Amino acid sequence: MTDITSAFMSASLGRYEVRERLGTGGMARVFKGYDTNLDRVVAIKILHEHLADEPTFKERFEREAKLVGSLNHPYIVQMYDYNTIYRGGQSIYYMVMSYLPGPTLREVMSEISTKDEHFSHERVLHITLILLEALGYAHDRGMIHRDVKPANILMNERNEPVLTDFGIARLVQGSSLTQEGLTVGTPAYMSPEQATGEMVDGRTDLYALGIILYEMLAGKPPFEDDGSISVLLKHLNEPVPSLSKFTRVDNPYFDTVIYKALAKRREDRYQTAQDFAEDLKLAFAGQMPNIGEFTPLNTQAVAAPSSPKIAAIAPQPITQSQVPTRSPLVILAIGMGIIMLMLFAALMMQQQDNDSANALAESVEGMTGDSMTDKLFFASQFSAGEPFLAGWPQDEMNGLSREVTADGFYRIDSQISDRAVATIFQQAGNYDDLAIQMRAVLDSESAAASGYGIIFNYVDNDNYNVFAVDGLGRFSIWVRAAGLWRELRGENEQWSSNPAINPAGEMNTLTVSVMGNQLTGMVNGETVITLMDTTIEAGGIGIYIATPPDGSADVLIDMVQTMDALPSLADSMTGSEPGSELDNQPESTPETTNN
Repeated sequence: MTDITSAFMSASLGRYEVRERLGTGGMARVFKGYDTNLDRVVAIKILHEHLADEPTFKERFEREAKLVGSLNHPYIVQMYDYNTIYRGGQSIYYMVMSYLPGPTLREVMSEISTKDEHFSHERVLHITLILLEALGYAHDRGMIHRDVKPANILMNERNEPVLTDFGIARLVQGSSLTQEGLTVGTPAYMSPEQATGEMVDGRTDLYALGIILYEMLAGKPPFEDDGSISVLLKHLNEPVPSLSKFTRVDNPYFDTVIYKALAKRREDRYQTAQDFAEDLKLAFAGQMPNIGEFTPLNTQAVAAPSSPKIAAIAPQPITQSQVPTRSPLVILAIGMGIIMLMLFAALMMQQQDNDSANALAESVEGMTGDSMTDKLFFASQFSAGEPFLAGWPQDEMNGLSREVTADGFYRIDSQISDRAVATIFQQAGNYDDLAIQMRAVLDSESAAASGYGIIFNYVDNDNYNVFAVDGLGRFSIWVRAAGLWRELRGENEQWSSNPAINPAGEMNTLTVSVMGNQLTGMVNGETVITLMDTTIEAGGIGIYIATPPDGSADVLIDMVQTMDALPSLADSMTGSEPGSELDNQPESTPETTNN
């Protein structure tokens, strides 16, 4: 079909003069124009002429134009007019909008990247809150954007972001030029439901904005886009890389917001723009977002082995990289082979949901700490919709089952006698100074001598620390180094009674603080142990349970959360006197039932 762009430059569209071509996208050409009636500069978007060949396009165009024209928000480009003219035997559909002379957010990002600079956190917050306000306004009126990306965001004269192209994506999506089961969008910003051709809603736009937020903070999007199907598969299957891997991002709560905004399932994401905005403001203020009600962290510890037979479970390492985004034409150019891959990806996502989102557990004998490089601060209460459930393995094998229950607990049930089991949180990485808190209960039907607690400094199956309690009201703190157990207090200590610890059938809150070489363990707010240890360096975290030789253990975990250790914490604690460094103490094998 003949390109009639040159004709536009020498003619008028009714009362509008076409003066200057501004750009071309996958859906339309954009011109700078002039409204001769109202004496003002405007932007004129002329849809590609091949779209007009669709029999129902005119009806859809008019319907969408009226809906977009009804939007009246300072951060959404205002549409003034729309019309259809016939020229050269062709129908020409155009929209007239407010003219913004500023660059797109994509151009701003590219300029900042070229200078090897970064957005300030203040500017990231300002831009994101404005875009959330605009999306919330549109969503409340039943309008979904469908293609939120930096190229569709213009900066106004006050350097504020303004959303453009509302309604355009849906117009093109209705065209027969798009394959059934395939949606229009830009791969780097596509939600999982877009990648598989499902229906979209406001949460789809919030996902795309979450990608933009990630890119402004990290300097690159979370998933690689090499122009193939791979980026869509990553949206479907790969966990989002922690922002903490970028050393300049030093706020742990950013990860909390990002993981929720980019959850694979819509039900697990922010349900409204307002919810997203409220959590974002808390995160930028250095406060825990409102993803659940959590007990204030006051430093406690957990984890203690009870048998040399350890079944540690952790994820395989995943390598991630990021490259710049591409045009939506990439999607339209994908052939039938790509469509088959997308159908396969949809099946993979369904299977992923059934298997609890990437929670394929396997033995990690010999795994090194190199597999855990990202540091994630989080708070998990195992409620429906929270963003951290995918980090906790859910499986059943060889007498061990792990699941998130309908009433909001993480249940670990081990029918394997005389065995300690380490369940490693899959989204975490290497932690140094931090505090970990866990609230859990040993079922009253379990063997009372069973132990449960917190794993920290996890390097691999043979090297980690554990602070734990058991159903008899006792505690212990261990190091497993090179596959050998040693109780850190020395002097043949293994399990010690303490009145602060509740017995089986009653809830205990354990906290461990790791600050340099100092370890402090607390149970139900009471310090039970403070000592020095240098045997294990920074590592991952998890949950520990152990069974005695003649019984089983069924543990319900109500909450797990992590946070940076506070420098004043150790000084404020009372309880056991600090011990000396115990690197050269004789080794012993911890046995749950011996003491």
